[in-house]
Amino acid sequence: MNKSWKGIFVTSILCFVFGIALIIVSLMSGGSLTRIRENVSVRSFSKSFADEKITALELDIDVGRLSVIASDEFRVEAENIAADFFVCEVRGGALVVEDNWSNSWSLNLSRGLSFQQEPKIRVYIPDGVKLKFADVSLSAGECSIDGLSTEKLSIAVSAGAFQAVDIRADEFESEVSAGRCRIDSLITKTAKASLSAGELQIHGLQADVFTLDQSLGSAFIGGDIFDRGSFDCGLGKITVALDGRAESEYTVSLDVGLGDVSINGEHFSGSQSLRRGSGDTALDLSCGSGSIELSIG
Repeated sequence: MNKSWKGIFVTSILCFVFGIALIIVSLMSGGSLTRIRENVSVRSFSKSFADEKITALELDIDVGRLSVIASDEFRVEAENIAADFFVCEVRGGALVVEDNWSNSWSLNLSRGLSFQQEPKIRVYIPDGVKLKFADVSLSAGECSIDGLSTEKLSIAVSAGAFQAVDIRADEFESEVSAGRCRIDSLITKTAKASLSAGELQIHGLQADVFTLDQSLGSAFIGGDIFDRGSFDCGLGKITVALDGRAESEYTVSLDVGLGDVSINGEHFSGSQSLRRGSGDTALDLSCGSGSIELSIG
């Protein structure tokens, strides 16, 4: 290969890598993906499900903005949706809403550049109702929930953003890849969270059992854990702030590799294992090459 062709080849590879990096940075910085609208039928949607017996939610959103709002009935309203990719129906007692934009995409490098064209979906649920389960799946969209009570809540965030306030779930599961997830006030019996490379924030936690498995990314967990908590950190950072009770009510088991663990300001590192305290609540901390900061009281 002569020098000119070699230069073109190297330049092409560098441009490709730069383009992928630009997309990732843009999404992490608040950019959004917007469907190219050529040859696509765009419409609005509004339907009441007041006469349906609904006991669950299944929400699957590729792009756009999804809001779950307390109201007096089950109802769905949507704007700027693609007729061929939008589904809203009741299946086996579950209200299913899917917005799957699967063809061409364009990238908004600044938030709000095509705000008027983004799909906007509002799901209204009766205030005070307790669902059997609620499943939320986000690809590159945004979801906000203002109050939800359910036996089980499952959240999967790929590159989108999930935000919720006042969540009550007997069982809670979340899986965050490269997106963002924030919950203010989560009351649950059992919670299991997985974080790959994104950001997870839970404030106002009240859980009997809480488990976090983290590879990369940043996590903040604040509130109280009553029975058992387990935190496994790979290369990222986990901050745990338990402010409900004194340190004497906890037993902390610690396993550190190349990372660093801080417990109320005291640091532990350099491949060691130890047990601290004798309280009824058990906390297991495992840290590979990342860091865990635990504060109690």
